[in-house]
Amino acid sequence: IIVKLPRPSGGASLFGLRYEGQGQMHPLRDKGTAKILTPINIHRLDRGYLVGRGGGTPTLGNKQLLLVGCGAVGGHLAFELARAGILNLTLVDNDSLEMENMCRHVRGFRYLGKSKPESLKEEIEAQLPYVRVRAVPKKIEVALADGAIDLRAYDLVVFALGDPTVELSLNERIHAMGGDGPMALFAWLEPLGIGGHALLVGNNRQGGCFECLYTQPEGDDGHLANRAAFAASGQTFGRALSGCGSLHTPYGSIDAARTANLAARLAIDALTGKEEGNPLLSWGGEAAALREAGFRTSPLHGMSGHALHRYRYNSPASNCKVCKSRDVSYP
Repeated sequence: IIVKLPRPSGGASLFGLRYEGQGQMHPLRDKGTAKILTPINIHRLDRGYLVGRGGGTPTLGNKQLLLVGCGAVGGHLAFELARAGILNLTLVDNDSLEMENMCRHVRGFRYLGKSKPESLKEEIEAQLPYVRVRAVPKKIEVALADGAIDLRAYDLVVFALGDPTVELSLNERIHAMGGDGPMALFAWLEPLGIGGHALLVGNNRQGGCFECLYTQPEGDDGHLANRAAFAASGQTFGRALSGCGSLHTPYGSIDAARTANLAARLAIDALTGKEEGNPLLSWGGEAAALREAGFRTSPLHGMSGHALHRYRYNSPASNCKVCKSRDVSYP
């Protein structure tokens, strides 16, 4: 017998009793008796309790979320979203985990050579109950072309690719869907730990999009550059280390985790309705290593966290070709 007893302070306590044998009447009837009563401790394993007890949001359990990019930022993001209560998670990435990824990826040596989304699926489902992860080991462009992914099936799409060219194309695709498209969140990290960003678009159908950040003021013929960047434009940050055949952007796991946490909180606020606009959230770090390497910061890096927060809704560009946002200015 499981008993639910309301508490004066709110909520309820659960306890159990097991009885063996009975007298002339059933133990639950008036004056009923049992020969032996054994108390039972109740350990709840239901979804609502476990998610809430772990600090997650139970109402997120029915949301559908697509995460594109399972690298350093995306790997941390996948776990934080699942721990927050996202129980229906689709992961898309065509990359595999290589030796040079080990020090900044959330997955370790045992997954060497394995698909990033498939290894994340295996580990998340092994650690967290009730989470259903679908792994799609393809480029997002291929997954969309062959029908493996339908953007309309998701409440929120999170992009953590670190590839602005691809993300600009996907931003345009989502906005072309109009009211049928999902909300989208773009998360990216800047080199050498100087900062990270998370941009929400399509929330409550308000203006602003990822293209806005790359839209220069009217009459400016400069090259393509992110107006929210903490690093000055016109610089190349890719590094090639001895024995590594490909360029990489230098940053560490701590920076990736911090950006993932920023993006995860924004995703939760968007899905729960707490966030009603399309903010650009940023964190800024020390620039000493960047300057020692011979690079320059932008004026934005010198802004305080309070000032960046105050301007969080000011990223849309009135001359944006994708969303044609209202006329606001970003510092």
